[in-house]
Amino acid sequence: MYLLDQACFEPGIAYSRAELRRFLRLPAADGVVCERDGAIAGFAIGYLSDRTAHIVTLDVAADHRREGIGKSLLGELLRRFAKTGAREARLEVAVENSGAIAFYEGLGFRRRRRIPDYYGSGRHAFEMGKEL
Repeated sequence: MYLLDQACFEPGIAYSRAELRRFLRLPAADGVVCERDGAIAGFAIGYLSDRTAHIVTLDVAADHRREGIGKSLLGELLRRFAKTGAREARLEVAVENSGAIAFYEGLGFRRRRRIPDYYGSGRHAFEMGKEL
């Protein structure tokens, strides 16, 4: 998962091994993985806080994009969180990542606010949210 995250995101946005482990060890964490030909093609990690599902990351290998994997992974993760009482989901995405923003908007997420310097100095994010 670490190697895929490093391939999907640039330095400063990609998570370290320790960060991924920390998220996965949270008591309210959940994750889903998609395998193709014995390798991880994609994964999603999130956690529940109060009644909000926070999506930490959604990663799909470049050679498996546009196959519906991301949509399936996120859908399953949100379904699990809704089943345990989540009322909404939220995530952060880099403001310049127009492809990801369009993907999330296509799944019903809406931009809620801009977060200055979320990924470091001058690297802003949108918080996006969706009712479940």
